[in-house]
Amino acid sequence: MDADAKDREGAPDWRLKVSPRARRVTLRLSMAEGLCVVVPRGFDARRAPAIVAERADWIARHMARMTARYGRAPGVPPSLPGGLDLRACGEIWPLDVCPGPGRPRLVQNAGRLLLAGAEEAEARRELLLGFLRRRAAAVLPPLLRELAAAAGERVGAVTVRNQKTRWASCSSRGTINCNCRLLFLPPGLTRYVLLHELAHLRHMDHSPAFWGRVAELDPDWRGHERELGRAGPLVPPFLA
Repeated sequence: MDADAKDREGAPDWRLKVSPRARRVTLRLSMAEGLCVVVPRGFDARRAPAIVAERADWIARHMARMTARYGRAPGVPPSLPGGLDLRACGEIWPLDVCPGPGRPRLVQNAGRLLLAGAEEAEARRELLLGFLRRRAAAVLPPLLRELAAAAGERVGAVTVRNQKTRWASCSSRGTINCNCRLLFLPPGLTRYVLLHELAHLRHMDHSPAFWGRVAELDPDWRGHERELGRAGPLVPPFLA
């Protein structure tokens, strides 16, 4: 069951979802779907507007935070960028959009990207994300292994993912996961993130010994850490 609703003038749009696994009413706010009121089977849908109204302050507060962070309101389809500025590897890929018949498809030609086919926002996003993952897989693992060799470290497996909250991560087995969004960072910041993960190969915590190792690998780590905290807007909103 899926219904759009508004409980009062100026309130956000929301959807009612019936979940067979739900045991109580919950509010879920996501960039993809916006505000959803998730209810168990048998719930009286006429009660939903009052629940939304009761949580209006919570909804407004979290919607404002997410809008500020991602550059668009939850539930609003992201606009397509004019191109992909992959600062980490010095590549700029202009993006042209040519709506037409057939399923969405991404064409790469002469240093440009072309999105053709039906205007399906999520399908287009997945196509661009697939391209970004392929470029990240070609760029980040070799760079990481180069840095590891210079640091005297041995890296296990290297994977590329689209993580929402981490630029990269290191497992206890020595596997390093690189976020494909690293490609949007300046080269110095990308290198710093990878060096940070290499330091975790010796120290799996954030102890003084860990930060000492980070300082050995990157003497300007404090400045890079501050820059990294402000780097979120460098990632295009369509990835949120």
